[in-house]
Amino acid sequence: MARKGGKNHVKSLNAPMFYMVRRKETKYIAKPSPGRHTVESSIPLRSFVKMAGLAGTNAEVDRMMNAESLKVNGKRVSDDKYPVGINDTVWAEGIGKYYRITVDTKGHISYEEVGKDDASARFCKVVNKYIGSGGRMMVTLNDGTTMEAPEGVKVKDSLLMGSGKPKVYKFEEGSKCFVMDGVHVGVSGTIKSINMKDKSIKSVTVKSGEAEFETLAKNVMVLG
Repeated sequence: MARKGGKNHVKSLNAPMFYMVRRKETKYIAKPSPGRHTVESSIPLRSFVKMAGLAGTNAEVDRMMNAESLKVNGKRVSDDKYPVGINDTVWAEGIGKYYRITVDTKGHISYEEVGKDDASARFCKVVNKYIGSGGRMMVTLNDGTTMEAPEGVKVKDSLLMGSGKPKVYKFEEGSKCFVMDGVHVGVSGTIKSINMKDKSIKSVTVKSGEAEFETLAKNVMVLG
């Protein structure tokens, strides 16, 4: 009989670079549930909790989830394979720990501990804009969130979420940015110029310290 449905794991040797898995120490690694982020840019909540040293075994993760002490972006989740990706925040309220997910210069998942107030806010990139039901203008964010478009927002702009009404940060020269993918992944800088081709934005020149480099516009998220 043919196998129906997808697998809930991947082989460590074939795991995306973002996972930062020790490929020779384990044969399989859990795969995040479908949804918010792509498989290549997220890891399961369970894997992150163990990576951050909040739990050592699956049973300990289950106890944390049953006690409702684990949240993602301030909301409780019940799926231990819930995908967490760049700029998401993981709340371990039972022990008063809060973490922001990011990516390092090798394309591996990274994280930093933040305060509760900082954990309440996060940046999301607008990746699509369209007219929804009732003629409402809608936007889709890089984490899969769909919401009504704030006034004046455009694709490639960023929204600061979690602080009441979303605040728009424009994709323009002089804006602070972070490179999420590509050769220069993990680098922060300032957009020096926006490069056009055939009347559309193709790439940007980013200044980071004394260095300058060009990367695709889709790789850049505005952070201020």
